[in-house]
Amino acid sequence: MANTLMEGTQEFELVFGTYENFVVGYSFRRLQDDLFTLEQSFASPSHIASVRAVSSGGKFLASGSSDETIQLYNMRTRKEMGSLMKHSGTINALKFFKNSHLFSASDDGTICVWDTGSWQCLKTLTGHKQAVNDIAVHSSGKLLLSVSKDKTIYTWNLVKGRPAFISKLKCEASRVAWCPSETLFVITHGNDCDIFSPEVGGVVGSIDFGRRISDLTFIGDYLVLSGDEGKVGVFDLTVKDDVGKVAPSCIIEFEADPRARIKCVEYGGPNERMGCHYLATGTSEGVVSVWLLNAADGADKPKLLAKKSAGCRLTACSIFREE
Repeated sequence: MANTLMEGTQEFELVFGTYENFVVGYSFRRLQDDLFTLEQSFASPSHIASVRAVSSGGKFLASGSSDETIQLYNMRTRKEMGSLMKHSGTINALKFFKNSHLFSASDDGTICVWDTGSWQCLKTLTGHKQAVNDIAVHSSGKLLLSVSKDKTIYTWNLVKGRPAFISKLKCEASRVAWCPSETLFVITHGNDCDIFSPEVGGVVGSIDFGRRISDLTFIGDYLVLSGDEGKVGVFDLTVKDDVGKVAPSCIIEFEADPRARIKCVEYGGPNERMGCHYLATGTSEGVVSVWLLNAADGADKPKLLAKKSAGCRLTACSIFREE
């Protein structure tokens, strides 16, 4: 994992998983006031099958693959740390919690909880009848959401290590995430995104994206969705209708690359000098882009700041920042 010398000041580093078994990094750098670049920072052929998930926490980076392993990296020293082998299926999701724990979800229907000090598996959560597609950890560390091919969503009590609630869904959900306020969470399935309230105990709003949804991220209370035909949309979740349900308002919609699926979307943080926000996208054709958005009112068209061809098909993305 070589870390080459590059010009300019790094804003953040993007880490991608690829179909070609590599984990690759791109440094997003400011060269001058309004001049930016993307430069490859490393490439690691750590897996023997496609990489399906990547996640960063503190100095650590983890990647999960169809080869059923989790590879670990120290991003400060740029050294590979070894492998975690517990699952008997493709690793579909990885999430760090406060640099102290790593959660992994797999096709084998289980979720493993790892201690980042000893890298021992502290607990294996079982219950789903089929593959676990995605997971989301509450900021308290006491709750975990998981969605599965078995058309259920589990709310796990992590203190007791067992499900607190199990809800059936009409169809298989591919993604799940807590909203930053954690008063709501969202799931995606096909072209749709449903907004849930734990307090109400059900759906309080929905979005028909019009395209198959690939990924999501948040900019504060704004939900960002990406999907087929290059579509990216930003939705305000604070808007409510006359009966108090969430009525998402689309404030920004653009085509990041009309020829490809926007496989990955990540919030890059605020640009305080320009009063806007960075948004990174990665396509199924291997194009990495960083955009500047004004999510407050959506009045300005997203501005492309930097673009790079990775030369491989991108599958997953995580933002790494040196702490």
